[in-house]
Amino acid sequence: FFNEGFSGEKINDPGANGQLLAANAYSPLGYVHMAVASRVAEITGLPLMYSLYFARLANLVLYAAVVFLAIKIIPKYKWVLAAVALLPPAIYQASSLSLDPLVTALSFLAIAYAVKFWFGPRGQIGNRELVILSAIFVAIALIKTPYVCIALLFVFLPSNRFKMVKYSYYWKVVLSAATFLAALAWVYTNR
Repeated sequence: FFNEGFSGEKINDPGANGQLLAANAYSPLGYVHMAVASRVAEITGLPLMYSLYFARLANLVLYAAVVFLAIKIIPKYKWVLAAVALLPPAIYQASSLSLDPLVTALSFLAIAYAVKFWFGPRGQIGNRELVILSAIFVAIALIKTPYVCIALLFVFLPSNRFKMVKYSYYWKVVLSAATFLAALAWVYTNR
């Protein structure tokens, strides 16, 4: 079924080996919250349609929570971030069954941290912040690989924002490399 085109002809792709290649293109990380919500609906004995509504609601709640956190973190331009996050297409997308709401919300969070570090005092990026940024960037890279470039936000931060200025270039390289390697590893293992 999956290897037939709209014309009914078989698609001859020697690299596919009879597999649907798009099925494993995305990491399961982005689906966890939706799967848990669907499972809750299934356990409670609700019909399948409610399971889908629960998954959509989980997407919307997670989007709202991460965007709320991003708005709290960003020191300037809070209204700009809030306005963009509350645009009707963004809200419509946030309540859909896709990975886009989580990637969009995590991207807002990454931008909020970048603005915080750019306009904040010197010496504010320590180990805790590096771990948080690493988790955000790797999660974005694993959920949707093309968004790996958002890690470049971190590269352009001034070195004096780090607690240990002499290691700032080292951490910029390590964080960017970790993000790119996570995305590359996911793509390589699922090719």
